[in-house]
Amino acid sequence: KEETAAIKEAAKSSEKEDELTPFREQAKQFIGFIMQRVDTNSDGVIDSEEIAASDDPARMKEADANKDGEITKDEMIESMAKAMKDRQDRENGDSEKPTDTDDDAKGDADADTDADADTDETESESE
Repeated sequence: KEETAAIKEAAKSSEKEDELTPFREQAKQFIGFIMQRVDTNSDGVIDSEEIAASDDPARMKEADANKDGEITKDEMIESMAKAMKDRQDRENGDSEKPTDTDDDAKGDADADTDADADTDETESESE
């Protein structure tokens, strides 16, 4: 039974990886701009000082997949791809996969921004 569960988990993980492929390609298009902006010493890695100085240190730390205190270009691409897919899933109403509290916090922040935009538009239309 454990082997069957492991095989199912591996298949599920592989399927999830395939789902991220188009998002990785999109992330690669933005990564140069982001690295140029955040990697202030141009060493190709976002170190702890650069993370702390970024616009959103908490979100940047989430991109540090191996938790070594630095973010590589590949870690940034993977993090961006996951965020793009999660956002698309939310926009499409895909609530199939459970979300953890970190994703919920991101979603709430996005929702608050979207709600503010909707409120501004509604107020403008009312005037």
